[in-house]
Amino acid sequence: MGPRGETWLTSRLYPWTRAEAEMRDVANFLRTNPQAAVLLLVCIVLGLGTFLVVIIALATSGSTTTDGEPSGTVLAFQGLMTAAKAVR
Repeated sequence: MGPRGETWLTSRLYPWTRAEAEMRDVANFLRTNPQAAVLLLVCIVLGLGTFLVVIIALATSGSTTTDGEPSGTVLAFQGLMTAAKAVR
């Protein structure tokens, strides 16, 4: 047995690693279930879009008041974005 639990023959027949085999399984699953692939794509697009909208809204907001905010994290991030704009 080798370091990954394979024999000499299986390591020669299947040279890919466990991670590659798992990715191949995911790709085969998405290929056989296109509705799952579309759902995954929709979730990724909506998640990234929401993240970008929040980041853009924080960067462009002109208000420096902290009324109603749960902590100073939003204000600190806005200050960081303002400093990044000044560097450009």
